[in-house]
Amino acid sequence: MTAHNGTCFCEQLTLSARKAIRGPLDTIQSEQARLKQLDHIQELLVHSKTVISVSNRLVEKMDAVAECDVMGCMQDPAALDHHAAQVVSASAFLEELFYMLDARDVSGTETSMAADAEQQELMKDVMHLLIIQPYASQANPMKSALREHIENLLLCGLRNLSPNLLGAALQAAFHLDILSSVVGNLLEDLTNVLVERTSSAFDLIAIGKELGETQPPIVSFHSVLPPYRARFLSPAANKSSEQLQRWTVAVWHRIRALIVDELAPIHAKVYMMERVLRLKQAHDTDLTFLDVVTRQLTCSPTDLLWTAFCSNFDALCSESIQESEFWKFMFVSSFPKLLHIFYELVSRVAMLTDQSSETRGEIPEPIRIFLKNRSQTYLQSVSERWDEGCQRVQMAMTLGSRNPQHYNADVQRFVQMLLTDLEECGFDRVLSSDIASMGTNLFKTLLSQIPSMTRKDENAFLLTVHQPTSSQTINISVGRTLKQLHAHLSHIESTDFPKIRELASAWRKSVLNVIRTNLLDPLLVSARYNLATVLTRIHRFRFDKSHNMNSDAMGAETSAYMMEFCGRMSFLRTKLLPFYVVPEDELHWASELASFALCTFLLHATLLRLPSDAEKLQLVTDMTTLELSLSQFLSDVSRSTNNRPLSLHDCDASFHAVRSFRTLLFEPLSSWKNPSNIREMWHIPDVILVQHLLSKSTTLPLPSDIRGMSKPAYVDWAISMSQVKTSLLSPRVESTVLQEIHQWLSKHGVILENTADEKDKEVFACLKVWDTFFALHKK
Repeated sequence: MTAHNGTCFCEQLTLSARKAIRGPLDTIQSEQARLKQLDHIQELLVHSKTVISVSNRLVEKMDAVAECDVMGCMQDPAALDHHAAQVVSASAFLEELFYMLDARDVSGTETSMAADAEQQELMKDVMHLLIIQPYASQANPMKSALREHIENLLLCGLRNLSPNLLGAALQAAFHLDILSSVVGNLLEDLTNVLVERTSSAFDLIAIGKELGETQPPIVSFHSVLPPYRARFLSPAANKSSEQLQRWTVAVWHRIRALIVDELAPIHAKVYMMERVLRLKQAHDTDLTFLDVVTRQLTCSPTDLLWTAFCSNFDALCSESIQESEFWKFMFVSSFPKLLHIFYELVSRVAMLTDQSSETRGEIPEPIRIFLKNRSQTYLQSVSERWDEGCQRVQMAMTLGSRNPQHYNADVQRFVQMLLTDLEECGFDRVLSSDIASMGTNLFKTLLSQIPSMTRKDENAFLLTVHQPTSSQTINISVGRTLKQLHAHLSHIESTDFPKIRELASAWRKSVLNVIRTNLLDPLLVSARYNLATVLTRIHRFRFDKSHNMNSDAMGAETSAYMMEFCGRMSFLRTKLLPFYVVPEDELHWASELASFALCTFLLHATLLRLPSDAEKLQLVTDMTTLELSLSQFLSDVSRSTNNRPLSLHDCDASFHAVRSFRTLLFEPLSSWKNPSNIREMWHIPDVILVQHLLSKSTTLPLPSDIRGMSKPAYVDWAISMSQVKTSLLSPRVESTVLQEIHQWLSKHGVILENTADEKDKEVFACLKVWDTFFALHKK
């Protein structure tokens, strides 16, 4: 009972305490709420005061900004700098005002400044204040007005190329969070200007008014290729070509003015703006202004300018090419001219800007892509023209004998076309490499067809004394055309481009190799056989007086075989070789052919038995005729080349041996008993001396008989084993023949000592002396 009463008492005390405390507590809580409200009111007053202060200062700055006429201060740098400072200051105050009013016009994209919930609530309450609303309502109009001043200041900075003005304008735009928008609008305006000026450059009506003509010329076959066809044009075609030249000069002048004189300065301005953007740093971030703009516009301002211009220019080019052949001629056939203008642009840009040495002269990527696409069209056009010229060269090879001068003109035009196209592209490494590769492939294709165009039958390289055969006529036409091609290629040596000279030199060598492989070498092989066959008739015609019908100026008779030999040499010299020999050809083959003829004649002559002096004199006459024919051959061939004059002295051992043999023919048999004297006097190979000694006998076998061979076969064997020009007969041939003669002497010596023929006995005695002499010297 007592505990229960105590509990009730405590509860009564608690209720009494609560009643006693509630009043003061409510009073305290009420006062706290009022105090909080007073603090909020104080913050509102402070914030409002700040807003009003910033707004008043902004109004002052805007008044100062509005007082300046940018266009009127263009020539006053100090006034412009002061105006720029006012614009930057006004933009900074406006940025602060927008932040205090929490106006999302600025924040939310590039310089967003989030506030906490209390700050947002405070700004909302401030915006509801009647005293603040007039200031807030002026913010956006001030922003629009200030943007106009920023854009004008930016244009002024670009016009004057002033980094200070550009920096101020861009900084002000960044304060207002309109940097990317301002830069993008500027580039769009510049692009529109370039589009308009590009369209004006393509205006044929305006160009026609300047030239006093109503329309451009109709591009014909002749006018497409004026550089290398002008000399072949008719008067009417020449007039059309002159008209075309006037129009092309006018159009290229406009295009150059657009690209070099207008685009380059515009790029220089944009580049300076981009440089200023790169130097400006966005506060509280590691980004530059350029990073901010690039993220928004997806590429740098200069790349955006190049891309827009190239896209528009390429579209106009494609559209114009579809409209008329004139524009196709301008932008396809004359592409190197356009390329050269863009090279001028790059050079001008490098001069107007402060690019580093690593990037100076580099072609911007958008321009490079545009030029690459255009170059592919140009190369295709060049390939078509070259293929057409190559077909006319092939026609000259097959039909050139009908009208040589006409087809020579086709070959000349073809080479001049190659030279013109190569020179036009010589300034560009990539394009010149591509077109040089095309030219090399073209020559490979052309020359690869020569084997199938030439004749290889029996009559193609036959030496006659009459007119060329039908096969030879075809080969002559091919050879004439290749020689003309080689000659015209040599004119390229006058070009100023070393790479083109090297290329032409390689092409000439390939032409020369084709001539040698398909025409000259087979002809020389056949000539050797034909001439050797004729000289073998020395044994058949030697004593047939009915064939000795011709006489030289001294009255001595010339053998029929020698006259035939001279006739075939004359046919070779006058009818064939003039079309197979080019000026750069090395003439070692000519002296080798002459040496071959001399050696062949000498070996056959030493196998002749000439008992009478009259027959020896006739052989001397044949030798003289042979030397005259070969001398004329060497002289004519060397005159057709750039080599030094050739003579029989270039035949070395063969010529000296033949000259010595003239006198050796009349050497008495008694002098042959002293081998050392004979060798010292005549400097003739031992085999030929011994061979001639055996021929002085009446019945003794000759070296050919000892070997069991016919005389022509023996001579062919001896020559095939030797270098007739340098050493006449090889040591192997000499040792083999002398060894066989020694064995023959050892086997038949006893019988020959008892022979009844006095001359054979005397020759045998001399031969034994020579055999002993050789044996002693061999040891």
